[in-house]
Amino acid sequence: MLKCSNCGHEQASGKFCGKCGQPLSQPTNQNTEETAATTASAAQPNQVNVAEQNAQQPQQPQQPQQQAQQQQVNPTVEKMKATSRSYWAYFLRYIKRPSQAFETGATEFVSAVISCVLYVVLLALSVYLLISQNTYGMFEVPFFRVFFGMGLFLVVFMAVTLLVMFLTNKLFGPGASFKDVVAQYGGHLTPALLIAALTLILVILNSYTFAALLFFVSIAFMLSVIPIYVVSSFLTRSSHTIDPFYGYVLYLVVIGIAFVIILSIFGDSMMYDLMDFDFDMGPSMYNGF
Repeated sequence: MLKCSNCGHEQASGKFCGKCGQPLSQPTNQNTEETAATTASAAQPNQVNVAEQNAQQPQQPQQPQQQAQQQQVNPTVEKMKATSRSYWAYFLRYIKRPSQAFETGATEFVSAVISCVLYVVLLALSVYLLISQNTYGMFEVPFFRVFFGMGLFLVVFMAVTLLVMFLTNKLFGPGASFKDVVAQYGGHLTPALLIAALTLILVILNSYTFAALLFFVSIAFMLSVIPIYVVSSFLTRSSHTIDPFYGYVLYLVVIGIAFVIILSIFGDSMMYDLMDFDFDMGPSMYNGF
């Protein structure tokens, strides 16, 4: 502010007093410096407050690259989930209509293979639990020998069955591919897979009589009912070189001979394992007698 030295009138600007007309003296550099210092000192607390607020605000931590990678979708897990959902829909569809496998053909080959694997695993596990739970603690049943031995037994029988079915279809039937044969066999295996699951549940519930009954029913489905039904369908639909009846009889003869050979091989091996196992546990069993 400018102040008149004559009358004391104050005004913001101008060279002459607006009241008496006396010339006004302009402010010196010292006054200007004092005004600037006052303004700077007034602004300094505000700057301090802003700095303190910035210091008090929590800094957002930078997300590490490893955590970002973990949050990304794992393609393998997603593929397994999709396969599981697809197989469950396949199972429900074929448990209602197993004969639908004749219509779909090789398009369901992967699901059919999954059914075969699950069937072998369920029955092998049922046999192991059935044996181990009926030893009354007298000796320990080796898991590897029983589970994988039974699994190998079922896999060999299933493979031979599929091979004979394929050869019969190729020589006397419509000549479907091996994938078609596996897909149709796997589709009709769905009821047997359900019976195998019930067998395992009954073994866990200690219902051994019904579990053993369902076990043999499931084996009959796998080795006899399903292959004969599928081969009969092959030969009935298309048989150019031989009457379907004789083709069917020839299949029974070949599969019977193959089963006898396999049983003799596995029978000798199983007898050797049982004798070896009996000698290993013999002293510990009879020490108390």
